[in-house]
Amino acid sequence: MTLRQEAEARFLAKVSPEPTSGCWLWVGTARGLYVTFWYERKTQKAHRVAWQLFVGTIPDGLEVMHRCDLGFCVNPEHLEAISNRHNILRGAGFTARNAAKTHCPNGHLFDLFNTYTRPNEKGRGCKACMHSEQRLAYLHIYGQEHRQQAAARQRRCYQNRVRNR
Repeated sequence: MTLRQEAEARFLAKVSPEPTSGCWLWVGTARGLYVTFWYERKTQKAHRVAWQLFVGTIPDGLEVMHRCDLGFCVNPEHLEAISNRHNILRGAGFTARNAAKTHCPNGHLFDLFNTYTRPNEKGRGCKACMHSEQRLAYLHIYGQEHRQQAAARQRRCYQNRVRNR
């Protein structure tokens, strides 16, 4: 019996197939949220070992994730190799919730023309809201006189638009 065959036998001895979902439930060792298995002279996450034993090597830059979202399922058919970003966006965490938003808190659409990426590339913002904030900051800096002049200009602009309808 080769080392790989021995590892497969040891692995399958710690699996209990679940008939309704098709999951292979791990009955071996667990550390925290993930189940573990001794393979290639070290303790590894059992779902990664399942991929290596029954599918092949894990591609560089990809992670093995559960399609069934059950941390103790090691069925290779329920596993997939995806990027870390794809995995995060599929989840229910803070990053995934924000990425799914289509409008800013003020109701402006996040689209190609109204969305900017922050310089550190850690998030996005609404250009319409940013311009409003900049305008308020400008008016605050230049005092009451400028605010009154700006308000008068806005009134004239509005009145001209109403007249031209």
